Amino acid sequence: MAAMTPRDAIEGELPLSARARSGLAHAAALARTLEPANRVVAAALRAAGLDDEALADDLDERARQVEPVAETVPAFQAARHARDWYGEHHGRLAIAAFEELADQLVPLLDAAREGPTTLDPNPAQPLPRWWTEHWIHRTHGGWDGHPYQGFIQGCIVHRELVARIMAPADIFAQRRQVAQRVAALGGRRILEMGAGYGPFTLALTEALPEAEVWACEMSLRQVEQAQRLLNVHGATVRLKRCDAADTGLPAGSFDVVTSYAMLHEIPVATTEAVFREALRLLAPGGRLLFVDVPPFERLGKLAQWQVDHAARHEGEPFWRESALLDVAGLLRRIGFEQVTRSSPNTGPYPFPFLTEAVAPR
Repeated sequence: MAAMTPRDAIEGELPLSARARSGLAHAAALARTLEPANRVVAAALRAAGLDDEALADDLDERARQVEPVAETVPAFQAARHARDWYGEHHGRLAIAAFEELADQLVPLLDAAREGPTTLDPNPAQPLPRWWTEHWIHRTHGGWDGHPYQGFIQGCIVHRELVARIMAPADIFAQRRQVAQRVAALGGRRILEMGAGYGPFTLALTEALPEAEVWACEMSLRQVEQAQRLLNVHGATVRLKRCDAADTGLPAGSFDVVTSYAMLHEIPVATTEAVFREALRLLAPGGRLLFVDVPPFERLGKLAQWQVDHAARHEGEPFWRESALLDVAGLLRRIGFEQVTRSSPNTGPYPFPFLTEAVAPR
């Protein structure tokens, strides 16, 4: 068998051991039981008279209505245990899978840091309290909890677990679709906020081959993986580890500021600061295009409870406040114009939901 290359390590099928592969497959199978359980619970609630008309407007009061009934449904109890097991163990399984291959992978991953994409690690970046207090997605150790957490997240958790759990929705095709939307705006200098390990960044470089693409991300380990991913594709991006609410980049220096699935991972106060920073960074007439999960107003009351309940138990402490936020109103108050919100498709929840706005001239 030919030796792995850096690109093989990052994009190929990893030579996982039977133990590692079976553990990850078990975790994915457990997570896939949640959606069928939701349908069973919804039917039981409707049979108990708890349809949208009967449910309270307040989410906490609604939970007090719904959860005692849901707890009597075996499928709900089983789903709760499956969710808790997955949350507790999926990150540990992914780290263990990596450690089995570390001797092979580490030299390749280190080599992939060399290439046309540059990274400013910004070591003086302070970490806000909300960042240090929460393990988003119940990721074991948090986003920086392992020296190669970016690779573990992107190439094991996202590829071996999330992509399979969310099938038939193609989480990578969704990013490419949105990148084409960004390309249609016609900007020459693009900034992505909250780049994570780089899949949307890569899609932007493919959709805008002549543009100058920048990207920022709070997690050092994630942005290191973004550098690897972009380098093995020969992409030239300027990466910076920084807070999207305070990037330190020059004012008025971008034609488009964009982001994919960041807002529901941060507090609403930080969201406002991020939007203000985006306005500062945009040239007059520049465009903002952010993608995130749909607002609760697009869902019925029962579906809202299901999503909110899952978020509360799956390491998503800011999902509710983000889904309830009047994003369009906030952007207008900050000074953006021509604010629109829409979805490019109606795929499985959480399908991409677009927010677009224009900086005043």
